[in-house]
Amino acid sequence: MTDTVLCTKADCRNLKQGTQPRKANKNCTRRNCKQCCEVAGGCRVHRVAAASSPVVTQQHENSTIPPLAAINPSSTQLDHPPVTASNQSLPATSRNYARPLDPNYARNYVLGHQRTLVAEQRFQADQSLSIMIRNMVDIVLWLKNNEPPHLAKLTCSTPGKFVPGDHPLLMRFELGDYIAVYCSDQHAWIEQDIKTPLL
Repeated sequence: MTDTVLCTKADCRNLKQGTQPRKANKNCTRRNCKQCCEVAGGCRVHRVAAASSPVVTQQHENSTIPPLAAINPSSTQLDHPPVTASNQSLPATSRNYARPLDPNYARNYVLGHQRTLVAEQRFQADQSLSIMIRNMVDIVLWLKNNEPPHLAKLTCSTPGKFVPGDHPLLMRFELGDYIAVYCSDQHAWIEQDIKTPLL
């Protein structure tokens, strides 16, 4: 125990011993332990440990890293992007979507939407049927003298306007390009083109 040299720094304490200073290095010029000597600037014994960090930093500063522009674009290095520290630190993320606990969740909403859709389709069909009924006209077609006329019920493709040439039912009688239309206001037959609308 007589060969043991204790650190001469006043505030040096050994955590295990409590009040006793840490052991000093006999070759240290300050007669300090390693920790206290490095804090004071180091000596010839503790200099290497104290200066190790600046040396490593200086080596990194003096090292040359080729710029990205100097890399040959045709080389295979561009086939795989460089792995950076930021990419390595990112954890793998997994997507989790919330699922309803009840399998009948939103069932009433879906059924209500289906009922609304069916009602809208029925309403559109009723509207189309009403428009078709409003545009229906009764046609009396005479082909020959002293023969009964042909009666037909057709729907105008354009509301309020009847074009004879637009209806295949009339065209099957081979009416030709011109027809004679009886005008009840004038009590006379008026010839016109088969594509001319009847108002």
